[in-house]
Amino acid sequence: MPRECDHERTRYEHRTVTLRVFVEEVCLRYAKVPVCAQCGAEDWTDAEADDLLMSAYRVYRQRHGLLMPEEVFTRRILNGWSQNDLDQALGWHAGTVAAFERGALQTKEHDDALRSALGLVRLDIPGFLQWSGPAGIASTSGTPLSRMDVEVKSGAVILASR
Repeated sequence: MPRECDHERTRYEHRTVTLRVFVEEVCLRYAKVPVCAQCGAEDWTDAEADDLLMSAYRVYRQRHGLLMPEEVFTRRILNGWSQNDLDQALGWHAGTVAAFERGALQTKEHDDALRSALGLVRLDIPGFLQWSGPAGIASTSGTPLSRMDVEVKSGAVILASR
């Protein structure tokens, strides 16, 4: 979303912005949209456009139960791995893990591989958990959970609400 005019005065409006992420639309309500104060054209800088895209990626990750960049980073550090170690362990090109930690959007297949390598398992138990739209997962009792992972350590299974 490049700048559309040469004017220098920008104001910000809160609008609903819809972006396509993979094959679905992600709607961001109350997005801060830069608008030229003189002509009214959207006046995006590259950094502002990148921030908007990263926000859409976060919504998509939450909607689909994918790991957030900070979760990948934290779990990798807790496991004592460098980015290169994890790339090599997964058979990925150098820099793939670094890209995910900076916010690049992983596919479900990449996410499953990361979870496996980092000791996390996706939990889908019919009758106990169900999808509840953009908010993530909810128990059948109606208690919302942002994400539930299973951590396997020393033979013990630990349910960790995130």
